[in-house]
This record gives sequence, structure tokens and C-alpha cells, in this order.
Amino acid sequence: MISEWLFRMAPVAGVIVNTLVLTMVAHIRPGRIARAMTLGVICGLMVTVVFLLPSSVPASRTWGDLVDVWCLGVVTYVSLSVGLWSFCNLNITSMRIRIIQEIRQCGGVVALSDLQQRYSALERLSRRLDRLRGGQQLAFQDGRWRLNSRTLLFLALLVAGLRKLVMPRVRSKIC
Repeated sequence: MISEWLFRMAPVAGVIVNTLVLTMVAHIRPGRIARAMTLGVICGLMVTVVFLLPSSVPASRTWGDLVDVWCLGVVTYVSLSVGLWSFCNLNITSMRIRIIQEIRQCGGVVALSDLQQRYSALERLSRRLDRLRGGQQLAFQDGRWRLNSRTLLFLALLVAGLRKLVMPRVRSKIC
């Protein structure tokens, strides 16, 4: 039955539209990621609702069934959208959580200068390079970093491509 198929696909269609709108707005209005994400969520919710409408039509459904259909469809869409939002904000969110945990471990008070030193760009770069060297993915030879992992290269290219697709104005060129 078409209404059952539409009901099952409603949250997925909504999150697909959410992702597409987010990507398009990020290309049209770079630097406005919060707006792009908000517009994506709204458009995705509208598509979810449109897909859920045929599930409300059959006369054999009770009010309880309709409430179940709508709640399940909307809650599933919202859950998938939160997952998308979390994916887009993963790096910044993880750093915030780490800073909060460190402040809590220090009794709730840390000097700003200590945080600035610990989370400077140079410090973060140093930690990342140490992890990559420890995992034998990079090697430091003749004053230069050398890639040792084809898998890491593939992942870096994949992430760079996805980042360019979603956030087109972010550039990182070092050589």
C-alpha cells in the first residue's frame, strides 16, 4: 500500500531534503551554517509532513493510530536531524566537552591563560601530529612530514571532498 510506503520513507525523505537544503544554502550563503541548518530542518520537516499526510487518509484508522503515525514519523525525523546536526558539529562539540570536563576536574576554576595555552592552534596541531606519528600514519623525515598510510590519504581526500560539498568556502592548503 502506498500510504504505508510513504509513512516508512517520510523521515528518510525529510532528512535527505534537510541535507540537500543545508548543502545548497551553505553554497549560496557561506559562513551562515546556523541558518543553513535551520532552514534544512524546516524544509525536511515539511517534506516529512507531506509524506505522512497519505497515512492519515484511510478511514479504518482510529485517532490513536493517527497519533502514533504522526508521532513516530516526526520523532524519527527529528532524531535523524539531530544526528545530522551532531555530525556537522562534531569537532567543535568534542572540544567544548573536553574543556568543560577539564574545568570540572580542576574544581570548576581555570585561568584563561591556561586554557589559551592548552588549546592554542599550535598545541592542537602538535597533539594531532603526535597521535598520527604514534599510529605510524605519518613519519617525520628530513624536517618534513611524510604520509605512511594510503588509507589515511583516502580518508583525508574523502573528508575534504565532503567538506567542500557542504561548506564550499573552507579552504586548507599548506603546500
